[in-house]
Amino acid sequence: MKVLKIILMVLAVIVLAFLVIAAAGPKAMHVKESVQIEASPMEVYQTISDLKTWEEWGAWQTRDTAMIHEYSGSEKGLGAINTWKSANEGNGTQTIIEASPGKHMKMEMKFEGMEDSSFAEWWIEEKDGGSEVTWTMDQEDIPFVGRFFMMAFQVEKNVRKDYKHSLEQLKAFIESQERFEGDMMVLQDQWYIGLRMKEVLESDLMDGTMYEMAYGKLGEALALAEGQMNGAPMFIVHEYKEGSMDAEFAFPIADSVSIDSSFHLGFIAGGRALSALHVGPYETTASTWEKLDDYVMKHGFQIRHSPYEAYINDPADLNGPEEYETLIVYPIE
Repeated sequence: MKVLKIILMVLAVIVLAFLVIAAAGPKAMHVKESVQIEASPMEVYQTISDLKTWEEWGAWQTRDTAMIHEYSGSEKGLGAINTWKSANEGNGTQTIIEASPGKHMKMEMKFEGMEDSSFAEWWIEEKDGGSEVTWTMDQEDIPFVGRFFMMAFQVEKNVRKDYKHSLEQLKAFIESQERFEGDMMVLQDQWYIGLRMKEVLESDLMDGTMYEMAYGKLGEALALAEGQMNGAPMFIVHEYKEGSMDAEFAFPIADSVSIDSSFHLGFIAGGRALSALHVGPYETTASTWEKLDDYVMKHGFQIRHSPYEAYINDPADLNGPEEYETLIVYPIE
């Protein structure tokens, strides 16, 4: 009988302690941490919106390197999903549900064993030549039982600690990345005649036959129009998708001319442009295109005309492909 009374007393104490702790627990949670990163807002956004990169800087991911990830939805940005399993950090899913590139991102997180979702938001502002990055987490209407665990395990304190550590690692990760700098230039108004071709495959360009054909036809058309070439031959990419291009072979010309309807008389208005010089075989220019394209996207530049490459030296005057010079140009606002 005494043993039963003792057991009941112990249980009563445990229940009372639970009720007291739960009653004192928070009804909501709000965490907010910030860091200054020496990178543009778009560079920061491109990193945090790619959930795969979190394995490099997220406190939870770097603490448990055995964590299993399954990525689905969009590759990055709105709709990107990461579902994880971890013996140490628990299981859950996070989904990007709002995205304003270079400015803001909102995520919904569902943790296994918890009925309600939590929401995290990222705010990115340009500041002092870099970005001030703010990360918040909010959980409203925490149930009574949940308040006990919030108090007992100091959840808010630990989340804040992990946020700080993650932001420190994010800063180091982004600032350690190799920087590619495009060259700013000013273009003058430029007329050109072009031969536009759709669904051009990268493989179609490899042996140079298509270039020879296109530039040969353009040369004949320019001669008939009594026009004057005014710069290096160009290759304009109007659209690129999975190795296929809507492209235009072109010659810059001194002034507008009347040409056969099978050719295109184009015009590129003068103004700002970003460029990069690629030195080497023509078939290796893709790496420089990718770097410049990424640079334009990360810095949020608006393209005002289809980008193009210009072949600024003549292969006949050179010792080999390693001396070929190709200027890649992105006209921007």
